[in-house]
Amino acid sequence: MLSLTPNAWIALATALGVLALLAGTRIPAELVMLGALLALVATGTLTTTQGLGGFANEGMLTVAVLFVVAAAMQRSGAMQLLARPLLGRAAGPRLALLRLTLPVAGLSGLLNNTPLVAMLMPMVIDWGRRIGVSPSKLLMPLSYATVLGGMLTTIGTSTNLVVVGLLVQAGYPAPGLLWPTLLALPVIAIGLGTIILLAPRLLPDRVPADGDPFGDPRQYTLAVEVEPGGSLDGKPLSAARVGDHGVMPVEIQRGSDVIPAPGPDLVLHGGDRLLVAGPAAGVLATDTVPGLSRAAVEPLGATPGPNGRRRLFEVVISDRCPLVGCTVGDGEFRARYAAAIIAITRHGASVARSGAWVLQPGDTLLIEARSAFARDPSHAHDFWMVAERSHQAPPPRTHAWVAMAVMAGMCLVAASGVTSMLWAGLAAALAMIGLRLLPVSEARSAIDLPVLVTIACALALGRALEATGAAASIAGGLVGLGSEQPWLALALVYATTAITTELITNNAAAALLLPIALATAQQLGVSWEPFAIAVMFAASASFATPIGYQTNLMVWGPGGYRFSDFLRLGVPIQLIVGTATVVLIPMVFPFVG
Repeated sequence: MLSLTPNAWIALATALGVLALLAGTRIPAELVMLGALLALVATGTLTTTQGLGGFANEGMLTVAVLFVVAAAMQRSGAMQLLARPLLGRAAGPRLALLRLTLPVAGLSGLLNNTPLVAMLMPMVIDWGRRIGVSPSKLLMPLSYATVLGGMLTTIGTSTNLVVVGLLVQAGYPAPGLLWPTLLALPVIAIGLGTIILLAPRLLPDRVPADGDPFGDPRQYTLAVEVEPGGSLDGKPLSAARVGDHGVMPVEIQRGSDVIPAPGPDLVLHGGDRLLVAGPAAGVLATDTVPGLSRAAVEPLGATPGPNGRRRLFEVVISDRCPLVGCTVGDGEFRARYAAAIIAITRHGASVARSGAWVLQPGDTLLIEARSAFARDPSHAHDFWMVAERSHQAPPPRTHAWVAMAVMAGMCLVAASGVTSMLWAGLAAALAMIGLRLLPVSEARSAIDLPVLVTIACALALGRALEATGAAASIAGGLVGLGSEQPWLALALVYATTAITTELITNNAAAALLLPIALATAQQLGVSWEPFAIAVMFAASASFATPIGYQTNLMVWGPGGYRFSDFLRLGVPIQLIVGTATVVLIPMVFPFVG
């Protein structure tokens, strides 16, 4: 039985509540963490100053300025300039994976993972088709490579910066930019080698390697309406010949009645809503059938206004989209984005009923919108772009070179120790804006406020666990389980963090486990560094599920993956990378230093 003070019990109960809510509900992480902060301050477990301290934490503020730097790199074309030459011809999937994962891992050490994957997804899909390799063989490795590459530096992911911020807050020396690099290099090599060896065998060919970008086996769903008095009113379903377009009738909604799996002899009535499912190209062609019209969707074509031309976009719903949980037919999507949902697919399978389409993170949508849709900064956190049918002019090549020079200067200044990453990043962000590589409006949109709120509140929760003694008590249990052997205790810390990060956000997992890891090191009388780096790596090493890491969620739908595909490839990678990390940590960061 743990011997804890009342405040320690409150801190522990709050941490367990956060874990349960993040793992078992769809409540946004920032709201859960704000509720936890309120509970800690209201009960007196933390003072107001302590509770708000996370919002002034150097690590959290560094994340904010690096969002702006990453947005400028993306908008200037610098990311494309860096990535395109590395994606050339490749003889077979393994060479393709080698050419893809090595540069991506390198870029991920300096750039935020989410915009990196968002920018590279369309390029990788097109590249895969050009070289005859299914995009479903490439997109999951793309995500995994960014996860591994994020371990290279302390700015590789927001999780690393959370760990740095917590260490500074706890009075430990601030790790430099390259603190994790010596350990990360062999771990990344082992991880990428495992991906290149296993992915061609274990990943399916679910998305075709050639043909129409929308002509893949992912099952989109579309509702079409039987025109009253039209050529199909009173005719059997077989007369519609929708099967000629490679789609299948799923159900008919007739008033308040639903007729599932309608047969070819079923007589259609004017006003019937016919739900069809199939490849995107097929469902888009269905509303050209005489007597059918697309239900509740504006027709393709020109619309008035300066951005009058309307185009098709394929987008993935992010976990921060405000319409998650809303039904498609209630008009909110059109009102908010001036766009119409044409068809929807959920992780490669059609959604059962169009009338009850409830948007979820990871849904892939075909939408019709004005050509300016993709450039609207207010959409930056709501969607991840997969394919765009527009031809906007690329930025001048000089913008890309200038952005790369600013980025390189930021890294050199931070690595040299002249100033901290916060001030180097702030100078780089201001330079990007001042040089007109990024408009001020897009700079504001690039700052992901929900992530920053989550980090700040997680830092407060971590402080509560440490200050009340709850972390020390849990650490005592880990030390006992590890038979007071540092290596066993280290393995337990890593495994606990890795499991936790698959269930909740990686930033929250790091904030919850780092105080426990530091207390474990203190009780064992060994260096704090092995335990801190174990939390840093384990919190980012999310491979086994599509929901544990944002980039996994991003590729889930476009890759046509099923949940089991992540388990099939991700679990072996998780075990191999985890084992390698635990074995190598004491060699790079000795227990006695």
